[in-house]
Amino acid sequence: MPTLAGLKTAFAPIAVDDEGGSSASKKSSILNDKAFHEAESSTNAILRACHDSTKFERMMEHMLSLGPSATDLAIRSLETFDPAQPYLGYFAEFLLYSIETNSNFEMLQSYLQVFLQVRRSHLVNFYQCIGNRSTGRR
Repeated sequence: MPTLAGLKTAFAPIAVDDEGGSSASKKSSILNDKAFHEAESSTNAILRACHDSTKFERMMEHMLSLGPSATDLAIRSLETFDPAQPYLGYFAEFLLYSIETNSNFEMLQSYLQVFLQVRRSHLVNFYQCIGNRSTGRR
């Protein structure tokens, strides 16, 4: 909360616009939405390019350049509702490729931990769906 200068601690009033919302909260949400979409698009674009070339070194460099919270955001933002862009599968390919290279194992382990924590329900549902297809059950 913004404070006013002086000896006595006082908080500055938040300006309310005509629509009933505060201008500070709107600016904050605009910045957060913009940052979220930029992080999502850059990670997904790199991941898609690496999937197409089957070389994931660039993705590893990108992930290593991110801080802990940005890495968490990148992994959480992999889900899309467009079946033409299966980023979860691309990220799984990246993890498998990285395991085969035996480099940055500690970082890979942390990526895998976050991926499994965030996406475990998706993976279980996918496994059950595949199991039902192979046995003919619905």
